[in-house]
Amino acid sequence: MTWVAVHRGCPLQAAGLAYNIKDATLTGSMAVVTVTLAGAAASLASESESLTYSAGRWGFVPNDLIYYRHGSVKADIAAAKAAGYCASS
Repeated sequence: MTWVAVHRGCPLQAAGLAYNIKDATLTGSMAVVTVTLAGAAASLASESESLTYSAGRWGFVPNDLIYYRHGSVKADIAAAKAAGYCASS
């Protein structure tokens, strides 16, 4: 799966931060979960994430696919790094 491969090669800036779940709405096999960062970052805006349930598992549905449309995982990772999307390593 492209999304998994890109995030293995480009960990997010927010990796390792804790989240608080503010709300979860379930409709059929879809769920929308609203989260905020925990602790000192809690004042930042909340964000909604979508999940889908299929074959006995919940899966993440990315909101923004801009980083996953460059023709290959290597090109996707390069674009994400160039945009400052990845955590420094």
